[in-house]
Amino acid sequence: MGRMGGRAAMIAAALMVVACGDDDDGSMGGVDAGRVDASMSLDAATPFDAGDELDAQIDDDDASTVADASSDDAATDDDASTDDASTSDAGTDAYVPTDDAGLTDSARAILALRASSGALASPQYLDTVQITYVLPPFGDDPGGVFVQHELLGPAIFLALDPTTLGDTPVRGAYASFSATETGIVDGQHRVTAIVPGSFQSGDTPVPGFLAEPQDVTAIDVPAELDDLESELTRNRVSVVSDYVDCGLDHWCADITTAGVPTASPATYRFRAVQSVIEAYGLQRRCYQEIELTPLWRFDAQAQTSAWSPDDFADIACPLVRVIGAVALDTTTVAVVFDAPLDPATVAAADFTVTGATVSSVVVSGYVATLTTSAMARGSMHTVSVTGVQDVLGIDITASASAELVVPPATNRPNGAGQIVITEIMVNPSGATETGREWIELANPSTSEPRVLTGCVLRDAAATHTLGALTIPANGRVTLASGADPGFAETYVYSGITLGNSGDSVVIECDGVEIDRVDYDGDFQSRDGYSLSLDPDLRTAFHDDATTSWCTSIAAYAAMDHGTPGAANEECR
Repeated sequence: MGRMGGRAAMIAAALMVVACGDDDDGSMGGVDAGRVDASMSLDAATPFDAGDELDAQIDDDDASTVADASSDDAATDDDASTDDASTSDAGTDAYVPTDDAGLTDSARAILALRASSGALASPQYLDTVQITYVLPPFGDDPGGVFVQHELLGPAIFLALDPTTLGDTPVRGAYASFSATETGIVDGQHRVTAIVPGSFQSGDTPVPGFLAEPQDVTAIDVPAELDDLESELTRNRVSVVSDYVDCGLDHWCADITTAGVPTASPATYRFRAVQSVIEAYGLQRRCYQEIELTPLWRFDAQAQTSAWSPDDFADIACPLVRVIGAVALDTTTVAVVFDAPLDPATVAAADFTVTGATVSSVVVSGYVATLTTSAMARGSMHTVSVTGVQDVLGIDITASASAELVVPPATNRPNGAGQIVITEIMVNPSGATETGREWIELANPSTSEPRVLTGCVLRDAAATHTLGALTIPANGRVTLASGADPGFAETYVYSGITLGNSGDSVVIECDGVEIDRVDYDGDFQSRDGYSLSLDPDLRTAFHDDATTSWCTSIAAYAAMDHGTPGAANEECR
């Protein structure tokens, strides 16, 4: 069992750390470095003893009080031979390792469940285990509850929707339940069924290893994955690659740590949902301290994970960059950044536009929209930015600027970003895709239409010259490969067949590339689901990144999903 041979001494030492708290100030600025979410309101005066167990019936009047060990022999008897009905091996067909007799009954019960798969001969009771994480359903991941009884594990995932358990699970509180079935999914051990009504949870978090989680930064986590799986951890990682699709609504990137100094994509990655990456601009390849999250696994791959922006203690990213700018009309310029800005750090004086005066600025996430003095139609300008910071408190680069061109009086696009590719159906459902592929284009200007007549739509292999087509101000159009894609399309093109595993979609006017999306297997492409650009990243300068896209889930036809001609769904 790897680390478990000497667990008694390790746990005793670890519990001393819990009692002492954490004096490490790992602050890098930006994210609150507090070790416990303030919303948990842990009672610091409450003791935690991994050698004693709470009574199975948690006292709701004082959930933070530890039961007197002398008053409940069954709760403190760690001998594997005990014949009390609530002990770990009562009525189970699972094997209990003999070298872990020093563990508590609850810890041994978790080991027993992890050693089994399928329906148990009789229910396995878990007494007063601590809820370390409550996971809502995300993409391919089921909702569930992670439970653990000792700082160094073991732990297990109760893979049942938290809203269906009866008692509402409270992170940090103690819970008890009787398991009836287990399973192994992608290498992860799970409890998949319990006795109905047996789940009981306290309503008040209590201190324990949530106050000082197990730090795995210096550990060879892939080598210890079988033991560390599902355990609550803290990890300091450096992201060293771009993010790629690793499950519906999830993205993975290669990482290095003190314990694994060389990236090993097959065995070790950071995994997050899109909303977490977007919240901090993590696509910049940041150094991150993730804590109070259970270690996920996918077969032999260990995945330090984050499902919420609150799962970070510290983040350090490269300096903020300007990645593009677009003139939306003669007096409006959108400046696009690679990270979400802190509005409190942004003022009109931070921006200069050659040949124009900036009078005001409005910030929304990654975009600063400037109001300027009138610029001549077709004129070229440079916008420069100084002094702003992102939401982490990170400064902008010293030479942040971008070029832009003002649209002509004809409203024909003449510069990058004046039209945005916002949705692509590359792989309609069923065996026959003919006539059912489609592309959505959006006009980011709220004041002017964009006339695409005579512009070119192309992929990597073919080109189509557009006939009469205009996108109204702040509007959308759909271009379909046939006249019956499952909705009322705006325009039908011909000669282009989009590749399912990878291709390019390009809009070009008079030789100027207005927008381009190159997608491949790293995008979240699914049969019957469109690729949908997150509405918070609806710019031609963000739609190049895999993490800006997700799978649309709204149905528009019997087996096809997307929002053609309508606002895109928020990526999770």
